[in-house]
Amino acid sequence: MNGLNTGAMKTFQRAFIKYAAYAGVPVIFILFALFLWTWSPKRNLEERTRALQESEQSYHNQFANTTAMVLLDPADGAILDANAAALNFYGHPRQRLLAMRITPRPFGRSVAGHNIR
Repeated sequence: MNGLNTGAMKTFQRAFIKYAAYAGVPVIFILFALFLWTWSPKRNLEERTRALQESEQSYHNQFANTTAMVLLDPADGAILDANAAALNFYGHPRQRLLAMRITPRPFGRSVAGHNIR
């Protein structure tokens, strides 16, 4: 009897291993794909966040460490931002300068054809 049970047991083990291989490989593949799917967006988000921070730092360095610079809205001439050099150059506090507009001046003398009012 031991011989028959051993043969049946080996057959069962082979069948189980074969079934586990057929079922296990797709499960492992799905788990690996799920890992990549969740890891990739996180990595992309971190890369985009780092790039945005570098871009903001670059803008700040270019804007803050230059001569008088004013950021304008081209649609209506509103002053959106001004660096410290512009505040010193125009002689206005920040809030007052940001409330001003720059409009084209058709006639008369002005710097770069603009008049601040």
